[in-house]
Amino acid sequence: TDTVTVVLTAQPASDVLIVHHGASSIALYAAQAALALGAARVDFASSDPETLALAERLGAHALQTDFGRRPRRYPIVVDYGTRAEGLDFALRCTEPEGVCQSVSLYLQPTPLPLVRMYTHGVRLCIGRCNAAALLPEVVPLIESGALRPGDVTTRVIDWNDAVDAFAEPAIKLVVRCA
Repeated sequence: TDTVTVVLTAQPASDVLIVHHGASSIALYAAQAALALGAARVDFASSDPETLALAERLGAHALQTDFGRRPRRYPIVVDYGTRAEGLDFALRCTEPEGVCQSVSLYLQPTPLPLVRMYTHGVRLCIGRCNAAALLPEVVPLIESGALRPGDVTTRVIDWNDAVDAFAEPAIKLVVRCA
């Protein structure tokens, strides 16, 4: 929830764009959180059809993209992924004076369009959230049903099957300890 809480509190009922080009489950949790926190509209941009289908089932509007042309600009954009073109797309989709929150880990040097960001007043916040500190905000959302993390889970396996299961693709794999 941290990725959208601060900005949605300052700008209630804003439109939010989630840009997915990597970690599917985290991006889907962000879409759920934005909806639970009162975003007017949550769009979910990705090139992955399976993740887009799940985002739609969660209540977001799916936007198939190759990270080229932007669909429009948003006051709040959340970046989840590993590809430089995904971050560039997220920044281009951020409206003037908007916020782009990236919880991505870019292991390679990644260019930033600093002149464009400067002239448009785009704020880039980067880093992961402190999950433990957010529990008092998140637990009531889960208890009320506004946030449903289980809906993101695509596969549940037993501990004994974990070695083989981790080699197979899954949006969100949960390992059950016996």
